Amino acid sequence: MHHEVFLALIGVTGEVVVEEPSGESFLIDANYCPSLLSVADRAILLQVLRVGHAYKHIAAFAAPLAPVPAVAASHSLYRHALQHAIGTVLREYERHIAELEAVVLSKASTRTLPLAYLQVELATELDTFPFLLRLIQQVRTLRGKDVLELIKAHETQGIPSLQQVARRLLTALHRVLFRQMLAWMVSGSNLVDPYEEFFIVADASSFALALARAPLRYWPATVCEDVLFVGNAMRTVRETSLVSALALQADIAHLLQTPPDVWDSFAFASSVSALRAKVASELYMHVLSSAKFVPALYRMKAFFLCGDGALFNALLEAMDPIMRTPPHARSETDLHHGLWAPLLRQYDTSMRTDDDDDADKYFIALKVPVQNFDTRTFSGLVSEGVTSDAGGLECSGPTYGIGYWPHAQYVQGSAASISVTFSIASPMTSVVQGLSVLIADTDAPSDVAPPSWTPTSGLAVSGAVPTLAVEVVLATTVTQASMATSTATLRVLDSKVGSTPLFRSAESIELPMSGIWTLDVAFTLCLPTRGEPGMLLCVRDVSPVFEIPLPRRKEASPVVLGLGLAPAVQVHHWSFATAPVADPWRYVTLMLTPSPSLRYRQLLFPSSLLKSYADVFRVFFRLKRLLYTLNHLNVAGVHRDCLTRHEMTFVLHHLLLYFHVSVVEASFETLLATISATTDFDVVQRAHATFVAGVGKKCFVHATAVMAALDRVLETVGRFVQAPSDLLPTFRDHCRLLFTVLNQTNARELMAQLDFNGYVSSLVSTDRRA
Repeated sequence: MHHEVFLALIGVTGEVVVEEPSGESFLIDANYCPSLLSVADRAILLQVLRVGHAYKHIAAFAAPLAPVPAVAASHSLYRHALQHAIGTVLREYERHIAELEAVVLSKASTRTLPLAYLQVELATELDTFPFLLRLIQQVRTLRGKDVLELIKAHETQGIPSLQQVARRLLTALHRVLFRQMLAWMVSGSNLVDPYEEFFIVADASSFALALARAPLRYWPATVCEDVLFVGNAMRTVRETSLVSALALQADIAHLLQTPPDVWDSFAFASSVSALRAKVASELYMHVLSSAKFVPALYRMKAFFLCGDGALFNALLEAMDPIMRTPPHARSETDLHHGLWAPLLRQYDTSMRTDDDDDADKYFIALKVPVQNFDTRTFSGLVSEGVTSDAGGLECSGPTYGIGYWPHAQYVQGSAASISVTFSIASPMTSVVQGLSVLIADTDAPSDVAPPSWTPTSGLAVSGAVPTLAVEVVLATTVTQASMATSTATLRVLDSKVGSTPLFRSAESIELPMSGIWTLDVAFTLCLPTRGEPGMLLCVRDVSPVFEIPLPRRKEASPVVLGLGLAPAVQVHHWSFATAPVADPWRYVTLMLTPSPSLRYRQLLFPSSLLKSYADVFRVFFRLKRLLYTLNHLNVAGVHRDCLTRHEMTFVLHHLLLYFHVSVVEASFETLLATISATTDFDVVQRAHATFVAGVGKKCFVHATAVMAALDRVLETVGRFVQAPSDLLPTFRDHCRLLFTVLNQTNARELMAQLDFNGYVSSLVSTDRRA
């Protein structure tokens, strides 16, 4: 019986110890030993056998892994690390059982099994093995941060033996997390994340945080931010000073080489913060002078914040004849070569100093996003994996092809429509053929992470930029008579939701035999049967029309539109339409173009700050353009029009005066003072971000109510400069609305400047008397 019991303790049953038919425990077979054990011994033995039963199921979980599954979502580095750590616990237990068996068998005088001795020796396993069994039942379907948070929750319990095991498992999991952090922080480009579990993700051409992957229940979010900063910074330090980079890499390796046995979030956050401060100091030494950051700030202020009045007066004077007609597809190219590039060269020549270097200049491009399009030619797309010719756009390669419309589209009134006409060049049964329309909430195609596609499962969208994908999954059946019939399944995917589709048509749609079909997508404020915002989706001339509820889109929000094509799919026609705007030039903006010689710009001017700069520029440039047109408008001899122009000029002039002097200049002086008073790059970076955010806030760029009221004022001015008429009452009404909204915000300085001669007070008092 000795061997039976010891074999059962490592999960192997026999004739005496058997497993219950339900598999819930080990039992003693009474047919083999009906009276061998007393009632007390039987109770002790059954308790000891609980350890063997738990061992059997725990060992099945900790067994060597099968081949890695093809679907990344079904595997996890952290679950594998947990399996390995539990396997180590089991190896120690097996050695302990072997030693116990040797001790028991060495006592020749002992003819009966010392059950009480086994109970005492296995007291720890009697607690820990049932705990591990419950743990693995919970963790089987978990990945990444969920595994970490589950183990950490058990690590804080009060039973010492269980707490020790949980700490041991948590240390093993932290070893994986530390290796991922080490790989990123040392290289700044290497992500050891085969199963998408790390809290830093590749986002188009840069890297971003994915806090949804971080174990935030016990892991400070500041640590994630510091890790992202250090990785980005180390890439730059390595390019500027290899000696400094090696020293910092040694510090990083020392911090992350071995995780602590007892986790202390505060101590770890302090250590990472200190490392970030050290890296920031090195960045300040090697980057700011090389990148000429302060001259670059002056350049950004002159252009993006319209700080150089002479430059923009010259620009507006040259652009005024062009802007009298709506922009077209070649407007941006014509303006760049004929006007903007010569003006920029002249500006750079006038501002050049002896130590200037052409390689260090920050080149700024003028962008004219043409709104609405209807095209059958696709040569101007930002594309990858697709080819265009007279017949349209086609994906001829074995992988998915992507093409983005080069101009951001601004959705008006939360309503828009998209149409795509497509066909299949050659049916394939081995791959999922289809077409997708991509709608990304950004204003630059470079920000969008390309969707992933596999020949068997089709499309999946992800990335930091919210992206909606409308996919047509095609299926073609060829009969014996060589007749091909095609059906389609419609899906709607959302990167914010994950791999689960927002919508999938319940049944396949039989497509017309023509072989050329049109997908229609329409965003609306009111679905016909639901009465709420959403999307209408259908294949033209084929019923039904599907209604998918979606949140209402923000007014005038930019989107980047793209087409995704599976192999052998062709697109013949593509169109987008939204409500027209009164001023088609209102979305003119600037862009800081990429430059390989400026290796530090991703840290100094990240894409989020450049977008904020562009948002401020659009407001400032529109004000300047209308004010310029008012000043040059000929209304001589018409007293009413002269009075209207004077009042409009007064309001726009003092708005711009407040924005430039009270906001931009005051905030810029504070920024320069902060930069000159520190040697910490992190402080400089935060001061720059605070400056840009402060300018946007004080200029109300992101205040929806203020911008809506200001838009009414500017639209009235635009109508007046196009055709002078009696618009003074309308203008005053819109100004009253603007002043009322400003009174409800923190705009006392602006209101005081507009009311220095009693203008605002007179309008408000007139409104009250009425």
